[in-house]
Amino acid sequence: MTHLKQLISEFKASIEKDLELLCQTTEQKLQENQIDSLRRRNQALLDYSPVCHKIVDFDFNLQYMSDSGFKMLNIDDNIEVYGKPYPFYFFPEAFKKAMIENLKMVRETGEATTLEALTNDIEGNDVWLDSSLIPVFDEEGKIDLITVVSDDITQRKQEEKGKELIETQLQQSQKMESIGKLAGGVAHDFNNMLGVILGHTELALLQADENHDLYPDLKEIQKSATRSADITKQLLAFARKQTISPKQLNLNDTVESMLNMLRRLIGEDIDLSWNPAKRLWPVKMDPTQIDQILANLCVNARDAIARVGKLTIQTGR
Repeated sequence: MTHLKQLISEFKASIEKDLELLCQTTEQKLQENQIDSLRRRNQALLDYSPVCHKIVDFDFNLQYMSDSGFKMLNIDDNIEVYGKPYPFYFFPEAFKKAMIENLKMVRETGEATTLEALTNDIEGNDVWLDSSLIPVFDEEGKIDLITVVSDDITQRKQEEKGKELIETQLQQSQKMESIGKLAGGVAHDFNNMLGVILGHTELALLQADENHDLYPDLKEIQKSATRSADITKQLLAFARKQTISPKQLNLNDTVESMLNMLRRLIGEDIDLSWNPAKRLWPVKMDPTQIDQILANLCVNARDAIARVGKLTIQTGR
């Protein structure tokens, strides 16, 4: 009987020991399962995150990059990047220099930093990255790894650039509007003074016949003042205070009336040759605009000629 009790006691102790071992094994297995589940969940978060997660070692060699990073930079899965230097070889030099400087700063100071810069993907397309560089410490408190978290902000940068362009165009439009108002005011004042000049010239011409010594000079004053009045019309049209007035005209007559002024514009060192065509078709245009076009073309030609040269104006149909 005593021997039976001893056997039962030993069997009971063995069962308790086995149960304890089984509980320990089950608990360890549960912990391993929990750790594995947590690892898979974190991996999924990294892979499906819109931002790119990279891990580089102390020597800036890439140890890990999330799937989003491969997609962001158009890197094929077959291309080996692990163990290779970061920044990648296909990045522009300016970006590589800035990133390496920031990685060294994190390694030396142990403090996180940020970098916003323009780079490109493996195909050469522009990519703006907003990156955070974060140190990872080992058990001894030394920096072991550096995590680089990058967000693709290319679309935001493009929108900002478009907004800046619109603002620049608006400022330019406002500037041109101000210039137009100023030109309109100057043109009105100038037109008033030309009216006085033309009026007095006409009075003087009434008192001097064609044989008078001053008659040619008075006619030249009248002609120049009339031409200046036409220029003020251009300024007023530019200021949107006067509409353009096209009319039917002969280009030969219009150009011939400008030859003296054009010769004065280009100077004595450049010979101005005029070759009008016969039986020219009429055109409908504001004559002051033709004056402006010819003056601009002749001045540009003068500037393009080194010292002495020849400038030819000809018409045709």
